[in-house]
Amino acid sequence: MSKIVAIMSMSLDGFVADQNDGVAEVFDWYGNSGNVEFHTGGSDPMTFKVSPPSAEHLRALWAELGAAMPQAGGSYAFLREIYGREGAGRLVSFLYIWQLGFSAPLSIASGCIGFAEYAVYLYPPLGHTVPGMPWLHYTSLLAAGTCLLLGAVLYRKVEQVKRWGLVRWGGGVARVGGGGSIAGCAGAAR
Repeated sequence: MSKIVAIMSMSLDGFVADQNDGVAEVFDWYGNSGNVEFHTGGSDPMTFKVSPPSAEHLRALWAELGAAMPQAGGSYAFLREIYGREGAGRLVSFLYIWQLGFSAPLSIASGCIGFAEYAVYLYPPLGHTVPGMPWLHYTSLLAAGTCLLLGAVLYRKVEQVKRWGLVRWGGGVARVGGGGSIAGCAGAAR
């Protein structure tokens, strides 16, 4: 069993001393502290421009991490390794993927159903049945349509999905920030 040790440094104010003993942002040195390019590789590659000693340190650190975690696969690879490649690990990792094939679509569907049910509070006619089809509610159509829309949105290249996720995340952060500022204004008005 291998042991992974992370080497970290932290700045409480977000700044560090630069090469001339001035003030610089914490991660600014990755981009312009030298003339040696260091490519990280992987699924989200970055290129750092660092000094020769920093490049040597980063190469050694990357090599150690690669040796400690030689393959990707997340939980599947972890379960296979922890329970043994030839024994129970094969079964447990297979069962993990197998159950994920059932639980992931059901989780998405339950979220779409919850969204459709909540939409009734915003637009009450959605709670009615479709005329001529007493077994079918508008909420069922909305839930199914939402699932299809999500499938269409996610059936793209990973970079497009990543960009869309970042846009959605930014919107959520803006909403939370806006709600906090509105609450602050309401509190100050009292």
